[in-house]
Amino acid sequence: MLLICSHPKTREAWFRCVTDWFADAERRASRRVLFDKATDRFDPSRAVELLRFGTRAEPVLHRRPAGPPEELLTNLLPILEHGSRVWSAPTQLSEHWQARDRYDEVGGPRASDYLLRDNMLYALRDPRSCSLRHLCDIEKLTDVAAEDWADSGEPKLLRYWVELLRRNLLHQVKHQLRWERDRRVFFFEAPDPLAELSAEGPNGKRKVVKVEHYFDKRRGEQRLKYVRHHGFRPGFQRIDGRWHLEVEPDYVFTYDGERPNFRGDEYMAGIKRLDKNLAVVGQLRMWEHLLTRPPSLLHPEPGLLTFGELRTVEVPVGIDDAAWRAKDAVHNDDRQDELAA
Repeated sequence: MLLICSHPKTREAWFRCVTDWFADAERRASRRVLFDKATDRFDPSRAVELLRFGTRAEPVLHRRPAGPPEELLTNLLPILEHGSRVWSAPTQLSEHWQARDRYDEVGGPRASDYLLRDNMLYALRDPRSCSLRHLCDIEKLTDVAAEDWADSGEPKLLRYWVELLRRNLLHQVKHQLRWERDRRVFFFEAPDPLAELSAEGPNGKRKVVKVEHYFDKRRGEQRLKYVRHHGFRPGFQRIDGRWHLEVEPDYVFTYDGERPNFRGDEYMAGIKRLDKNLAVVGQLRMWEHLLTRPPSLLHPEPGLLTFGELRTVEVPVGIDDAAWRAKDAVHNDDRQDELAA
């Protein structure tokens, strides 16, 4: 590897082979490269030497030995089951608010696991067996194998399939989570009256709704600053012939548990800077625990989507985390000066 520094105004340049230069331990420790302006000139007279650098056969010196094999945790939950058929029937509804109005008319339980497209209702369970029967003409009900959609190469069908998976996920978690449509995030709903909330995780309870106050000096009292809700942004990916739920940990900030906080992006940036690897892994494990556990007695209705544990990936060479962290903050500001020294 060559390091080249130049003075464009004078059309002068100098080079140094840093592979050779940093073969010396003291030079590596100093993090400095020194140029001799007389002997290190980068010009046509050095062509033969440059060719030698490109063709020499001696082994390259590695600054650090390769890390050992490592197992990496992904944010992918494999979908083990999703229903075997896709059911479809004509409907007079085209928007979900119309479906809510219909449910208001008939009363009883409401199903969210459906897709409305082109005056057709699609679902992964038989509408005759649930409240979806109120939304469509069950006399004209038809069905196809779920694999016809899940394994389809047609972009339109794949979009329908992904949205149908999301709607089924919404139906399964709606007793605990809300859907933020604008940011497309599932998040924990704040209790009413407003209070903090903890959820059961694999290693005990974890606070998932935090109420933050500040002291208003002018009024001399504590006031509500924001409510932070743990959430995740869902995605669906087909990998190795199987569909997966991609879980991206996220947050939602509100004023009072309901209204979006206009400083939410600012608060989000601050907490993202603080979240290190262990914090993100802890959130992933919490969502894994929530999404893979069986239905509770309070909400015994089983969901069609069944998830496996977070996938892991074996890599032949591990990552040295310490190498990615600055050991001396002073070097951060001086690196450009060091390269030109």
